[in-house]
Amino acid sequence: MVTGTKDVRFTVRDLEIFRDHFLQFRITTYEALRKMYWPEYQMDAVKKWVQRMRAAAFLSDAPLYTSGAIYLYPGVKAVRLLNLPPRLARTPDADLLAKLYGVLSFCVLGAADHRKISEKEFHDEFPDLDVQGLESNFYYLDEDFEAEGFSKQKRIGYIMVDSGKQPKDLRRRMNALISRRLLSPPWYDCIRRRRFIIAVATTTEAKKRRLQQALVPPTATVPLRITVHEDLHRVIPASKLHAPQRQDNS
Repeated sequence: MVTGTKDVRFTVRDLEIFRDHFLQFRITTYEALRKMYWPEYQMDAVKKWVQRMRAAAFLSDAPLYTSGAIYLYPGVKAVRLLNLPPRLARTPDADLLAKLYGVLSFCVLGAADHRKISEKEFHDEFPDLDVQGLESNFYYLDEDFEAEGFSKQKRIGYIMVDSGKQPKDLRRRMNALISRRLLSPPWYDCIRRRRFIIAVATTTEAKKRRLQQALVPPTATVPLRITVHEDLHRVIPASKLHAPQRQDNS
């Protein structure tokens, strides 16, 4: 046991969830917790942990989508006691929630696991790439080469979440993401050596096929992987998910 205060006691696993998992993903779900921290147990083990954390006011929840599913995030008490960033205790808006859930789905809930890189890890492990004006979040370590046919070398990946946008809009965003990095010499070298990959988390196989046709990187040195996460469409704001379809002619 690890003592937090004279009245509160955390286990090592408790601290790993709050200090590692929530710092990585900000939100989580019962399924994600079971897969990462109780893989050998049934869901009841996760439910008991959630009940214990709720009873201590360390854990909060909010609706994930309308069918009754919820997501979990740190309570104010836990954030203060463990000296975590205050933003972790705030509920994200609908757009950010879709992005956070897409990242969680890609890294933890999908067919393959991917190690997300926290902002601190990105700064510590890739200081040359931590360039002012560029995001330092939503990166992961790409090691799944056999299934995708890539060469056997680790790559740093950036996770883009398809939050109901048209392929044309995602292509424009991806092109801008790569172009900005090409202006930085360390990033240019990383891309030139094919050590950078973009992953897109989308909602259906049909949307994946549309994106495969539309998302052509401006440079052939940037590999692209697209994964499907069917629950993601339930989290995307309805106004975006049901936006009129446009032709992608450009």
